[in-house]
Amino acid sequence: MDKTTAKVQSRLEFILRHFSNPLFPRKVSTAATENKQKPVQNITDAMNCFQEGSWLDSRIAAFGIEQTNPDLIFIDLDTENFASLRSFKLALATTLKNIKNKLGGFPTVYWSGRGYHIILPIDCPVNLENVKEFVALTDNNNPNNKFLRFVERYLSSNKHDKGNYPAMRSCMLRVPGSLNSKCKAAGVDAEVKIIQKWDGHRPDYRLLIGSFYADLVGQRFPSVPNKKRSSSNILKNYRIVVVPWIEKLLQTPIEDYRKHARDLIIIPYLVVNRGLTDKDQIAGIVMHWADKCAELKRLDPSKREFAHRVRSRTYEVMQQRVPPMKLDTLKDKNPELYQNLKLSGEV
Repeated sequence: MDKTTAKVQSRLEFILRHFSNPLFPRKVSTAATENKQKPVQNITDAMNCFQEGSWLDSRIAAFGIEQTNPDLIFIDLDTENFASLRSFKLALATTLKNIKNKLGGFPTVYWSGRGYHIILPIDCPVNLENVKEFVALTDNNNPNNKFLRFVERYLSSNKHDKGNYPAMRSCMLRVPGSLNSKCKAAGVDAEVKIIQKWDGHRPDYRLLIGSFYADLVGQRFPSVPNKKRSSSNILKNYRIVVVPWIEKLLQTPIEDYRKHARDLIIIPYLVVNRGLTDKDQIAGIVMHWADKCAELKRLDPSKREFAHRVRSRTYEVMQQRVPPMKLDTLKDKNPELYQNLKLSGEV
């Protein structure tokens, strides 16, 4: 395998980690296909297609051929839409800040040769075409696509490329390591490069759904005040409150005070703030975190006992609606854990 092939394949494998299963069949396109989409059945087929196109404009679909749930956000920032390099970079910084503050997310960012592409997987198992409120407000005109376009506009503070229209069937992502044909023709560096890598955390789509609904209501009924839009039942059903430092804690293993963090912070956060009601889902999230903690230091007394306590504590929190410990309270009640989190950059 030559150097270019190895590079493109490793970058493609990284991009595939952003997608939900099944990874294939999925569509690809290249300059050789005149950007027309071609279905492939596996990574070998995709690589063959990219190589046949001399790595030019190698793209892969953000969603599988049969996929119906919009579980990946795509934001395009194009240099041509900005008056200066400073304003362009500021738009990227603003977008990343919005993603962090609103979702607790840390996305992949790569340079396309002509702008920044930002991709962030989200936890969205729902086909929005099955949500009657969205169907009614969009006249059944594909709520999934409208959601993707709203999110791009919302998170970029309307700085996104207005010529980009993310859609389930046509959202094609450039593969890092491949080449941008327009840049090559212009005699400038044509390689698509990764600037920042996704941290593996999929923010809950419900963090966006209330704002999306309010936006649809605003478009359909522009005379309806914002206050009334936010009181809609669907907002009540989907409202959750993200706490960035707890979201980050969920992605970071700690050696000590795991039980304290589990019982007083993580489980109450998942139940009360994120509104999760599926005990298996909650247990899965907590134990995924616990497994990472165990790589640093063995769970005491055992993983089995830790998992048992997760379920019993989940029941308690659901019954009593115990909120997660606040950061200031943690600082007073458990300064050791607070200090550990502070040193690790979680607070």
